[in-house]
Amino acid sequence: FLFATREKPPALSAKRLCAAMPEQAPMCKALLYAIALLIFGSLNTLTMKGQLESTSVGLSGQPHRFSKPWFGALNVFFACVLVLVYDFFYQRCCFRRGSAFGTTPLLEGVPEVEAADTTSVALVGERSYWSKVTLVSIPASIDVLATGMGCIGMLYVPASVWQMLKGAMIIFAAIFAVVFLRRRMHAFNWLGVGICILGVAVVGTASILSGGASAEGSSDSGAPSASEQQTALAFGILILLLGQVLQAAQMVLEEWLMKEVHLPGLQVIGWEGAWGFMMILAFVYPALWVLPGPDDGHAEDPFDTWAMMKNSAPLTTLVVVYTGSCAAYNVAGIGVTSALSAVHRVLIEASRTVVVWSFGLFVHYRVDPKSTFGEEWTPYSYLQLLGFVLLLVGQATYGGLLRWPCLHYPTEEEASPEEWLSPSAALNNLTLLSPGGLPADSSRLLDGRATSGEKLRSGSVAL
Repeated sequence: FLFATREKPPALSAKRLCAAMPEQAPMCKALLYAIALLIFGSLNTLTMKGQLESTSVGLSGQPHRFSKPWFGALNVFFACVLVLVYDFFYQRCCFRRGSAFGTTPLLEGVPEVEAADTTSVALVGERSYWSKVTLVSIPASIDVLATGMGCIGMLYVPASVWQMLKGAMIIFAAIFAVVFLRRRMHAFNWLGVGICILGVAVVGTASILSGGASAEGSSDSGAPSASEQQTALAFGILILLLGQVLQAAQMVLEEWLMKEVHLPGLQVIGWEGAWGFMMILAFVYPALWVLPGPDDGHAEDPFDTWAMMKNSAPLTTLVVVYTGSCAAYNVAGIGVTSALSAVHRVLIEASRTVVVWSFGLFVHYRVDPKSTFGEEWTPYSYLQLLGFVLLLVGQATYGGLLRWPCLHYPTEEEASPEEWLSPSAALNNLTLLSPGGLPADSSRLLDGRATSGEKLRSGSVAL
């Protein structure tokens, strides 16, 4: 449990910093989270793309491309397990540092227990901790498929396009929220969704046309033809969008489960990682071994994966850096959700796309024009830039950050926005926003007006 203090501690005591009270956190901490989100978010995309574009010697004795998308998915879930380890030690460190202050439960009727004992105590009528952990396996199974499809899509599309098309998440999440969660959206929300659909269509079309133009201008005799390149890009975009559909379904499942599973966001992410990691090892890899494919006769050969990493120090470095960066990104993503406004989070995500795209252009024009990791600027890149702007406008419109004079926006008394409780929604910057630019529950948390129940629903109080 998280406990309230009997005596008022010093202004910046360890207890106050660890009590999940965003309004008391120093602004420098929020700034640190924001910088970490930008750096590690960009690093995630770049290092994953770097892995998939690397070459090394495998079991066959011949160098070939590291086309191992499911190994990439395995890395994602292992990084989430590291988040669980971080949360375990962080909570115990905080409780020990705050043990000098008297503690009482935030919820009445809960006996005083050792603060570190978060797995053995539950409220009357509440599920046990391990029962909640078991329920987390349901969205984790969806996340396995969504993450795998995302990694497969990255095999075929440039990193910048992959990053931009993640904006399609808002489309499917909004539709699922209305259909399955019975949430009400206003006209400006739907306008934002429509603009995002247009942006996704423009980015996808520009990518396909740009790929064809690059293939036609290539002097490499072994390069694929324009039609082959466009077909590969279209396939990658389709797989990526299917992954976004599954990711939105995962968030809806998490939203439903969060009403039954009162776990902190980091623990939900960590246990989803543990379940996903075990599912890939127990079910996905055996299936990939049985299915025929181009990887030494298998759809994906884990033994060849190990051999290629063993024979390439740069590849191993990319894998290690990606795993650590992904874990840090998840921690920063949860931390920044309640520390910064939605405007800041949208700007951070836009900056991440700019960093990824700029890096690809730099590699092509300053490092190696033939590198598959680089991106060429073609006449259709202006169209891709337009699609990127449309996605930003759509997201800002959906959240009420950008207001259109012809549309009605509810007042604070009329509005009844529902904040996403799903940790995945927090990491993907999806929230129905209040007129002031913050979710209703988040704004109350930030200015200190939230009740214990609201803190519980927002994940600030862990059961």
